[in-house]
Amino acid sequence: MSWTEEDYQNYRTRLNMARMKGSQKARPLYKPVAAEKPVAADVPVLEMVAPVDKPKRRKNNQYEFAEQCAYFAQVDAAVASGQYGAGMIYAVTNSNVAGAIIGKRLVMAGLRRGVPDISIMVPSQDFHAAFIELKQVTGKPSDLSEYQREWIRNLNDMGYKAVVCFGAKEALDFTSNYLGWAE
Repeated sequence: MSWTEEDYQNYRTRLNMARMKGSQKARPLYKPVAAEKPVAADVPVLEMVAPVDKPKRRKNNQYEFAEQCAYFAQVDAAVASGQYGAGMIYAVTNSNVAGAIIGKRLVMAGLRRGVPDISIMVPSQDFHAAFIELKQVTGKPSDLSEYQREWIRNLNDMGYKAVVCFGAKEALDFTSNYLGWAE
């Protein structure tokens, strides 16, 4: 499952749309402008041009959420096309956006800090399963918390494959290679 230029452009458009919907304060990375030639009379076409300055944020959960949505849009397409193991991929919603009271209840119910974002529960390549900690494209290894590093280290020591991917494209490339979709 390799990406064409059109797939990548669709991904970037969806990512920008998710960023715009995520918050009242969210701003798109690109200013949308109408294309000169619409595809059909009833279908508006937008081109993404003119980068916009990103707003300063303390946390990048919104951008990571958009990356994860783009990843699962492709996984859902793989499920629909019958790709091996695609139906055994799921997300672990382990975010701190719930608020104090709900957060305490989730911890009492077994929520753990640092658990990777995506689980691929299919044995492959001598591993029991694979786990992906997904960071935004512009992220860096120092964005990992100590809890996340510990989970990744422990999972790898126990015979699982745990990786950090920066962006949906990198995560999809890993998934394709792990499950043998690229062959």
